[in-house]
Amino acid sequence: MGVVWCVAAVLVLSGWEWLAASVPPTVTKVEPPDWWVPSARQSVLLLCYGQGLQRAQVVATAPTLTVTQVRPSADGAYLFVRVRLAPTATPRSVRLLVRTPNGETTVPFALRPRPAAPMLGKGLPNNAVIYLLMPDRFCNGDPANDDPKGLGTCDRRNLRAYHGGDLDGLRRQLPYLRALGVTALWLTPVYDNDDASPDEYHGYHPVDFFAVDEHLGTLETYRAFVRDAHRWGMRVVQDHVLNHCGPKHVWVRRPPTPRWFHPKAPADYRLRWLLFPEAPSAFKRRITDGWLFGFLPDLNQDDPLVAEYLIQHSLWWLVTTGADAVRLDTAVYLPRAFLARWRRALRQEVPHVTVIGEVLSVPPDPHLQAFFQGGRKSYDGVDTGLDSVFDFAVARAVREVFGRDAPVRHLREVLDCDRLYPAPHRLVTLLGNHDFPRFMTVARADNRWQRLMLAALFLVTTRGAVQWYYGDEIGMEGGHDPDNRRDFPGGFPSDNRSAFLSAERTPDENALWTALQQLFRLRQRFPWLASAPTRWHRADDGVIVYERPHKGLRLFIAINKSDRPIVLTVPLGATETLFGDAYLRTVGCQQHLTVPPWSGTIVTVRR
Repeated sequence: MGVVWCVAAVLVLSGWEWLAASVPPTVTKVEPPDWWVPSARQSVLLLCYGQGLQRAQVVATAPTLTVTQVRPSADGAYLFVRVRLAPTATPRSVRLLVRTPNGETTVPFALRPRPAAPMLGKGLPNNAVIYLLMPDRFCNGDPANDDPKGLGTCDRRNLRAYHGGDLDGLRRQLPYLRALGVTALWLTPVYDNDDASPDEYHGYHPVDFFAVDEHLGTLETYRAFVRDAHRWGMRVVQDHVLNHCGPKHVWVRRPPTPRWFHPKAPADYRLRWLLFPEAPSAFKRRITDGWLFGFLPDLNQDDPLVAEYLIQHSLWWLVTTGADAVRLDTAVYLPRAFLARWRRALRQEVPHVTVIGEVLSVPPDPHLQAFFQGGRKSYDGVDTGLDSVFDFAVARAVREVFGRDAPVRHLREVLDCDRLYPAPHRLVTLLGNHDFPRFMTVARADNRWQRLMLAALFLVTTRGAVQWYYGDEIGMEGGHDPDNRRDFPGGFPSDNRSAFLSAERTPDENALWTALQQLFRLRQRFPWLASAPTRWHRADDGVIVYERPHKGLRLFIAINKSDRPIVLTVPLGATETLFGDAYLRTVGCQQHLTVPPWSGTIVTVRR
């Protein structure tokens, strides 16, 4: 009986293939939808979606565009077309003529002018203050797109549903962000996600890699947001997903090639295997080839067609929108050779763009983070080229020391790991993000507002850039995902107050907000904080004292994480208290600094 069913299945499948091969060709979508000239790439690989594309032949109607390769899928649902761009190619609309034995169709494609250099990404300075937000949870500027298809997908009572935040709302709050001292904005992905599935609001399950989610706006809305952010003096970090697609992507049901995905198997999270040359390759492949959480389809970057698709996707977003940097999602799960190839392509087309990789392990591992930062080849002969990675090791130490009273020496110990990195001054420190419980929930003590301020003081005066999670500036609470992704108060029409306005914030919220504003502005006043050496004076008994020297100036930082005031002897030449309520006085030939309990200060010292 089983044999009969197998034969029947083959006959049915063959019948469908015969039927598909007998229909006229149609093309419903092309990715990328357009390209620019001049371009650093001499050719572009197009992925056409449709039916009846078996045995297709393709010619271009423009003399400056030449078809050099045509590869249809076996079921006729996809067609790969490589076109070569002539050096003399100029912006214009062109058509590709697709012919099969059953008919012909045309595919529109546009060559558009390459944006002028000032319109392309400028990268991130090492002293950047990066504000991370989820557009859906920040501000609703256009209620008309809350539920654009009428599927009931917007429900603020459900933490896993869309809530209505969008790009227009974000544009409205750019003055708030600039006033806080933010210099760069990182949005979680704006890719189109599946409407009918729960938990798609965050953008990490793309079903269309070249479209903006309609709940957030349109491509033109996103481009307008980038332009507005630049006008306000803030740069834009795009979140790119190269490891996987969403479970509801059309590819999952009908892959463009047999090797488009890795076979379904859970990913292995024992990431330290990647560090050892002698580790079995099978162990490492379970990391790079496994499906995250067991259900996210893992793209096969070893397939040349997949790799080129993903590279072109990143280039298209950066050139089309003018974004300044890329946050690379789940970078640790990507093959390192592919990372290097992808990064080289970005550098050739958009040379100033900065790339920050997510290299998250449990617990965070400085060795693993350093292994993925670019700047040198490792045992595998690969330099990933990643400019930076998020310093989750520092984040863990800061959360444990200031939130849970771990020994303060942990801060010094984690910064001693800087010797592992090719460029520690390019790392991105953070207190939290959308994957961790919020600090105010971790630190349950009565003085948690002071604890958060001290944690921020340490981060801002540490090397590298700083990433700040939306709402932490007003002490928002939240446990594990999705509770840590609550709506920003005041961003939605039915909210009873707006924390965007100082008059509607509580005294505690305003005190924290003002302190952060001071600290963030100091990052811009003293940009060398990102790269100056750290000289430790003390890290014990709840007291942290260090200085950051630069030429003839030193910033002397003291943090008192204890219940009693402390008196410190500071170097002669202390002239100005930049932050905090500490008291500086001269006694004979010495200068003494009194730091109240649970407070911190920054003092300038001139040699």
